Amino acid sequence: MAKRFLGLDIGPHSTRMAVLDYEQGQLTRVQLLESQLPERAAQLAELRTALEGDFKIGDHLAAALPAKVAYMRPLEFPFRDMKKIRAALPFEMGSRLPIPVEECVTAAQPAILTEENSARVMAAAVPKTVLQELLGSTDAAGFPLQILDLAPFAYVAGMSEWCSDGILVVANAVETTVSCLEAGKLVDYRLLPGGAELTTPAGLKTLQREIRALTAKAGDRRPTIFLMGETADEELAGQLSKSGQTVEQMSMRLAGEEIPATFVPAAALALRAAAKENDNAFNFRSGEFALKGEWQKLKTSLWISAAMVLTICVVLISTAVVNYQAKARQIDTLQTEMVELYRQTFPEATTIVDVPLQMQSALRDLRERSSLIGGLQPGVLTVLKTLSSLPEGLELDLQEFDYGPGNVRLAGRTLSFDALNRITEHLGRSTLFTGMQVTDAKMSLDGTRVDFRLLLTLAGEGGDND
Repeated sequence: MAKRFLGLDIGPHSTRMAVLDYEQGQLTRVQLLESQLPERAAQLAELRTALEGDFKIGDHLAAALPAKVAYMRPLEFPFRDMKKIRAALPFEMGSRLPIPVEECVTAAQPAILTEENSARVMAAAVPKTVLQELLGSTDAAGFPLQILDLAPFAYVAGMSEWCSDGILVVANAVETTVSCLEAGKLVDYRLLPGGAELTTPAGLKTLQREIRALTAKAGDRRPTIFLMGETADEELAGQLSKSGQTVEQMSMRLAGEEIPATFVPAAALALRAAAKENDNAFNFRSGEFALKGEWQKLKTSLWISAAMVLTICVVLISTAVVNYQAKARQIDTLQTEMVELYRQTFPEATTIVDVPLQMQSALRDLRERSSLIGGLQPGVLTVLKTLSSLPEGLELDLQEFDYGPGNVRLAGRTLSFDALNRITEHLGRSTLFTGMQVTDAKMSLDGTRVDFRLLLTLAGEGGDND
């Protein structure tokens, strides 16, 4: 199947477009178009006329906004679902922007999962006025722009094959971005004024300072500096090389054709359009700015598909109704049998509402009763015998005795706190108990006895050693 991926590099004085034609997944042809007419609308109209053929559903067109128009914020969310992250993004960004978030469109890169079951994302917000200006011109010229990314992320997303590690300097008349790349990912970047200032002593000094800041973590390793953009010329490469850095002009070869340096950004955007998923990607073509009207080209096919789907749904629903009625009759029969079995098993029952739940409750009650008489936990008489067989000299006046599944609660009196400690030590050595806790102990007002409460955990069924 034939596909086209187009990159639209919109500058202040010219617009360039790269068109990549694919046949059965293989790049077969490259088209490079440029317009230098005075106004953007005229440039886009000229490119639209020069482009061979009309746009098709399989075409994908990408462009990039300048980095300076966006507000970038790193965010962290206590969940990992990207749908929830996108829903919460405007609220989280609202308190971090110098302008109302209602005046912006927000977007986020794919989430980076953390060990704390949370997610970190790099988020961006762009004023709606910026989007309205750019998309208004492209829509008016007939360009179905599916992807509107952000520099320098859009370039990195399309150029991982040619530039995966190093420093990428993208310079044009609008701005200069200095990006640190590791394993094809943008890990950090700096934003500087337009590229025309870079060859001045002050501009070169600023650029070198930002490059040193980004390469500080590299240690002795000196990463290669890649230059891209209309003002990242040989003069700038020569100036940077004097500092001992390895500098390369960004080059690209597609379909056997060498891409001129001025068209490399447009080609990178075309490759960004071809990339299905990328961790460096944004897309502000969403919400009220989502691409509309493209589905109209398939209107007839959609109607036929909808009719077929409707027919299939009717058949499936009819089959489901028949199956449901058969299952319902089986359920009624089983329900009647269950009620009858329950009445036979528990003839004293007067109200039957939910047979399974009532059966489970009755069985649970029977187990609890059986555990009190002869279950796995020690019996009542055995526990009482242990309590009464204290060492000589210890007195225990038992006031309350509450024996239940898993534990025994008792209240009593003894002569002193020391006697209480000796009683608990004695009981702790018994194999009948897996734990004990003095929940209350206090001396009487006349100082002649100690009143206490004790919680004993029984061994066996219901105890802690299950």
